[in-house]
Amino acid sequence: VMEAVTLSSGFKMPRHSWGMGTEWYGATGEHAVQMKQSIKLALDNGFFHLDSAQMYKNEASSGEAIKEWLEANPDKSRADLFITSKLGNTNKEPKKVRSSAEQTLRDLQTDYLDLFLIHSPFSSDIPIKETWKAMEELVNDGLVKSIGVSNFREKELNEILSECKIRPCVNQIEYHPFVYNPSLVEFCREQKIFLMAYSGLAPIIHFKGPLDDLLSQLCEKYSTVPSKILQKWLLIQDIGIVTTTSKKHRMDEFYTVVDVALSEEDAALISGIGANFPHRKYW
Repeated sequence: VMEAVTLSSGFKMPRHSWGMGTEWYGATGEHAVQMKQSIKLALDNGFFHLDSAQMYKNEASSGEAIKEWLEANPDKSRADLFITSKLGNTNKEPKKVRSSAEQTLRDLQTDYLDLFLIHSPFSSDIPIKETWKAMEELVNDGLVKSIGVSNFREKELNEILSECKIRPCVNQIEYHPFVYNPSLVEFCREQKIFLMAYSGLAPIIHFKGPLDDLLSQLCEKYSTVPSKILQKWLLIQDIGIVTTTSKKHRMDEFYTVVDVALSEEDAALISGIGANFPHRKYW
């Protein structure tokens, strides 16, 4: 069973999630069929936390896959799943927050979201506080259980924290050694905002080079693979992970990452090299 964390809202959330972003963006036709198969594979492998977003433009197909999987697995119900979605940048006006959330619920074929995040603090003139008030209303009206943010820095988090009635309980960010940011990690920990990382494997997928030698040495030392070293680097910092993999063996890795005995000293070596080679894939 995937380990869960208790959010500041009081609800439990599986600390690893399977995401419908990146390679599944805008999936239609055969691509959407492949995505639906991957969603079902993720669910079959215990990834009951699914990470969606309005911006991914594939929520209707995702909803079909979830419905079909639940019908094929009568021992499971919606209550066994944890479904996250994110508010698109074009929907930050208070009235659009609600109407777009209602559309997401229709597309995902569910009565509520477990978690709804503001996808980013960028690309909008609407004050974050106004958007946040509308997010809080979704909780009060039972459409959403917990609310949070994505791609937020301390500055934007403080804008919300200064006068919110419901605190953000998650901040989902791009996080890997090349965007090492201990001050943001510490800030979120102090504020009881759980961090989720996407693109955690960027150093071996997008930015090969600076960490290759060290990862190779550590894989030999710990008898493991680079992806598990990078995932354990996140776990040591108490950061959850979003994956979009459609490979079963990659999904299986998540259950054994905890067994990798990566030391604090070796984790610090990874951080040190990463800090010297800042590379960001998104936002």
